[in-house]
Amino acid sequence: MSRGDWARWPATKAVANMDAVRAAYDEVYVYTMGRSGFILQHVVDAFAVQTASAGSSPIGVVFGLVGLYLFAERQFSGREVQKAHMAFGRKKREWPRVYLPVPIGNIELSENMEFAVNSSV
Repeated sequence: MSRGDWARWPATKAVANMDAVRAAYDEVYVYTMGRSGFILQHVVDAFAVQTASAGSSPIGVVFGLVGLYLFAERQFSGREVQKAHMAFGRKKREWPRVYLPVPIGNIELSENMEFAVNSSV
């Protein structure tokens, strides 16, 4: 996708009820701080991807996608994902812009939290 194509994308993605999305993120962020395996990294990566827009920094979107891939497909722990991010970040480079489908998706963290609570009964 050329730089000109990106100009047609909205600068911010309309996330339904962003206040609720941010509140759910903050709640999970605090809950995962200090947990074994540094699962907080997965929360940060998921939020970066969920809220990505054409105005997002390319490194944030790429790192979020790579982190989620390493977790879901390669079973990396949060600590291992963090180390991969650190290794990728050592070399300065221009990170590619990622094509963002519109809409990105409609599953929000609050829905996952509700499912987890109801499933543990």
